[in-house]
Amino acid sequence: MTTVREMTDDERRAYDREKRRALRLKRKAEKASGRLNDDEATIREVLADAALVVLRAGGTDPAAVALANLVRGAFLDRPGMFMCGVGATLAQRKMKPKVLSARR
Repeated sequence: MTTVREMTDDERRAYDREKRRALRLKRKAEKASGRLNDDEATIREVLADAALVVLRAGGTDPAAVALANLVRGAFLDRPGMFMCGVGATLAQRKMKPKVLSARR
């Protein structure tokens, strides 16, 4: 058996294609069963959804205040971005949770 490093370019491309195909099938099966993947992308989506929910609740909740400050900090070069951009989008409910809403 050859290692990945020993494969020719064509063998490596075929190997990569098969690995991606197998991963897509695995994720599709997990999604159909209602089980979340434990990969970085899914964890980021869940955290983003949680942040949306907390920010929408808003008010003086310490978690909402902390998240709002973090978002403001990300757009330091555009001071009004949180209120006009992010805040308005949240208020109008244009951004919806992807993963958490499907699991409720």
